[in-house]
Amino acid sequence: MLPALALTKETYRVSLKEYIVVNKELLHFYASVLGWSLFPCSSKNKKPLTPHGFKDATTDLKQLEAWYQQYPDCAWGTPTSAERGILDIDRHPDKPDGFKTLEALEALEAQHGPLAATPKV
Repeated sequence: MLPALALTKETYRVSLKEYIVVNKELLHFYASVLGWSLFPCSSKNKKPLTPHGFKDATTDLKQLEAWYQQYPDCAWGTPTSAERGILDIDRHPDKPDGFKTLEALEALEAQHGPLAATPKV
């Protein structure tokens, strides 16, 4: 079983950049506290490791633990969309588009005020 987690939505302010591997505690937090459906992806190219990709995403802790055991070095994804309230901006040193988007977002925040605090991964 995944361990219980002491973090709450209000106290959550962690970036996954601080972690080399997503641990079971973080999986539990994303699924149980934030309610994010998750699915395993290749850590090399972000391709889903499940037959139906993002459509296999789940908050079921037993399934997440099974995937965690099956794919110990994987990355984890969550389906993103405006309907889900998740904005996904990739940042890659060799592709500046994500950085340009972040700069534009910073300019909008300077003009209109900051966005609400949300989890960042």
